[in-house]
Amino acid sequence: MKPGVAALLLCAIFVLVGALWIDKPGLQADEALFAQAIYPPFDEQFGVSVFGQNYPLMLMSYVGALKPRFWALIFHAWTPSAASVRVPALLLGALSIWWVYRLLSLTLGSRAALAGAALLATDPIYLLYSRMDTGPAVIMHLCLSGAMLALVRFHLERRLAWLAVGFFALGLGIWDKAIFAWLVIGLTISAAVVFWRHVRAAISFRNLGVVVAAFMLGATPLLVYNVRSGMGTFRGTTVWSTEKFSHKAMLLGRVIEGEALFGVMFREKWDGPLRDPSTAAEKATVAIALAAGMPRRTLLGYLGVASLLLLPFVWRTPGGAAGRFALVAAAVGWLQMLLVKGAGEGAHHTILLWPLPTIGIAAVLAAASEKVRGGGALLSVVVGVACVANLLVLSTYYTNLLRNGGTAVWTDATYPAFDAIRKMDKDTVCTIDWGLLEALRLLEQGRAGLCATADPVDEEGRRIALFQIAEPRYVFLTHTEGSEAFPGITARFVQFAERRGFRRVNRQLFADSNGRNTVEVFQFAPAR
Repeated sequence: MKPGVAALLLCAIFVLVGALWIDKPGLQADEALFAQAIYPPFDEQFGVSVFGQNYPLMLMSYVGALKPRFWALIFHAWTPSAASVRVPALLLGALSIWWVYRLLSLTLGSRAALAGAALLATDPIYLLYSRMDTGPAVIMHLCLSGAMLALVRFHLERRLAWLAVGFFALGLGIWDKAIFAWLVIGLTISAAVVFWRHVRAAISFRNLGVVVAAFMLGATPLLVYNVRSGMGTFRGTTVWSTEKFSHKAMLLGRVIEGEALFGVMFREKWDGPLRDPSTAAEKATVAIALAAGMPRRTLLGYLGVASLLLLPFVWRTPGGAAGRFALVAAAVGWLQMLLVKGAGEGAHHTILLWPLPTIGIAAVLAAASEKVRGGGALLSVVVGVACVANLLVLSTYYTNLLRNGGTAVWTDATYPAFDAIRKMDKDTVCTIDWGLLEALRLLEQGRAGLCATADPVDEEGRRIALFQIAEPRYVFLTHTEGSEAFPGITARFVQFAERRGFRRVNRQLFADSNGRNTVEVFQFAPAR
């Protein structure tokens, strides 16, 4: 089989495996957040007005509206749903894998390229964060891999178009999420350290002009927002801190080894009640995971250590240079997460370093394999075993999804709840607990009025809350007790309503696939 065909097959496997049970679990708030720049009401501070129409540039001060602009086109042809949100994200993830393959193929040959594509396509964390893009991360992975590929092509071909494409992609990544700057800084420092001779040879006034223009063009919406807001992205967002070093270091290891998302998206194996698998695919997945002992760690950590130990032996080879580049770029990016308060504390930040670790591992292992007899076969065995281990860990994740279901903020109980709301005679839907408004906005497509309830802890909050409660055509949506993101928030709101002479009516409870009542809907009426 030709290497390019094999790489495309790996991309297809990535999409097909990622698309299994695509509607499970339910849409999470951060996964659906981009809908606030597609469907009203819009936050005017993050947009520009053109002929009386508001066009959002940003979702928040540091997250851009690049993803909403892309998915708005998708939603014209494909009604918003879990599938239309997740399948395109998987396709973009597959495209990033293809670009990694092309990058390594152009620089190191097919041996390293296929190793990198295979390890990345089966990486359970990379796949799950492509399937459920809560970071968001998919577009940043695409911008990072695309920029590196374009800049390598500029180095090889000396065509200014590739230089412009590379820095335009970096600018888009900055617009998508400002913390992409961590990776831009990492790439810049790493290129200067490892490839300074090539960088120096490319420096000219013409090239620098192209770099600046292309980068600013990609980041234009972010620049416009910051000019209008007085640098709103940067005010108070970066606080240097040495807190939680050990936690961040441990999390990095858990992301590399594939275990960082257990208990995050899907409930753990002990969190019942269990649902028996029903279809052949479900039964096969569960059987494989159980037979393997429900593995929770991949072999990528061992491959990473092996690559570091082998790096001195391939130091002067192209693979050694690529390994050093990936190591320095990833280290600089991660050190910024390490030193910024609140950054790097979740796997959605750590995964932004990818595909750099995978590129480094593939480059060094492939270079080392060329120094021993039968190295190609040995590399194939090592990578093959690692890929099988990756898929077995993924089977554990899927088994937890199928038997235990999603966690409270990833519950599929939202689907029947939203269906019921859609049929109700109402003016506005108010969410009480966190984690429901964004998915509701997405699936309602702006058809219903939306609001978040006011917390009645001060005079202004009590005034707004009383107005919401007194409206007979307002519907209230929240998580049930024990499933709340903010425990006790619903009880406090209901108790406030009761003290003001109102009672809950039309209350409905909605269960997830495992029979847990995790979402509820109700209205208020004057107490008799």
